[in-house]
Amino acid sequence: MRSHVIFISILALVCICASCGGGGGGGDESSGDMVDTSQALALTSSNAPAVSGFAVAAAGAGITVGSFGTVGIASADSPPGSSFEFNLLHVTQDVVDRIWAMGQQETLAAMDISAAQVPSQVDCAGGGAVDTIWKDVDSDGELSEGDGITLIFGNCVEEDLTLNGEITVGILRVVGDPSINPAWTALFRLNFDSLTASEDGVIAEIAGTLDVTVDTQVSGLVVTGITTEVATGPGTTASSFLYFGEGNEFTELTLYSVSFQEDTDGSFAVSSQGTLESSFIGGTVTFETTQEITGTDFEINYPSAGEMLIVGAANSNVLLRILDSVFVELDVDDEGDGFDTGDVTLPSSWDDLDDAVDAL
Repeated sequence: MRSHVIFISILALVCICASCGGGGGGGDESSGDMVDTSQALALTSSNAPAVSGFAVAAAGAGITVGSFGTVGIASADSPPGSSFEFNLLHVTQDVVDRIWAMGQQETLAAMDISAAQVPSQVDCAGGGAVDTIWKDVDSDGELSEGDGITLIFGNCVEEDLTLNGEITVGILRVVGDPSINPAWTALFRLNFDSLTASEDGVIAEIAGTLDVTVDTQVSGLVVTGITTEVATGPGTTASSFLYFGEGNEFTELTLYSVSFQEDTDGSFAVSSQGTLESSFIGGTVTFETTQEITGTDFEINYPSAGEMLIVGAANSNVLLRILDSVFVELDVDDEGDGFDTGDVTLPSSWDDLDDAVDAL
């Protein structure tokens, strides 16, 4: 398991949400009683480490069934609560990068093909294939507004993960041309249509719709924004969801957004907010970064600064304060009346949060 799995993994990528007909309820295996996970969770000093670890993962776009390469998804890991890792940020960036590269005239010219001739099927490294359905609405031979592509995974095996289902990507807006302009912006719509990823007999389903904005600046800074609040017209949005389901366990994100900035020197900054419901924590909480979460080398290190507020039932809350890339503190206000002398500050670390989530 990667040392920074708390921050970049949604941890329990398992969700059967009410939005998808799952009823929004999880089971308590120890007592046999059903737990209504749609209800706000009371936050206490006892559950603060696990809930904080769980929430900060979601805030960090926690979510990579690996990395999309030319042929498909390529990597497996083992975050707490699930059999492999799914990092939404990485999947989103890689899907966008690959599709954009495929659709540019320079790339197609180098391949000596037109957009209409993009291979309709690509074999996966371990068996199976990915079918591609290209949509070039203006027949200009490059990706532009209104274009899109559907990736259909058929028992596609990459790095021991078996993928089935679909991801569709549509281009809603393009400003600039990445093939010639160092600064450009694009808005994409990603739809995970009952995509499943399985390993060693464990099957996780990923579903939902996201709007993704990629803003590349002249300086080399890249800002990726992901949200479940999808655009429906000028200035209007509709709420979608992101869900991860494995058997009767689930994790669901709604009213979710994350902005991830990464510069050429490896420094990064994350801001995020959303509502998190999961059978693993037995309820629902909201979270919001009250100070940007920052650090260096996102792939290697834990964040070194920032704050996140997690709120549960009756305004009970936990303020996660990041002291450095090793240590954090949790201010626990279990009565929801403001942090005072009756409340506690828990000294902790990223490893402690990781362990707490492991124990769920």
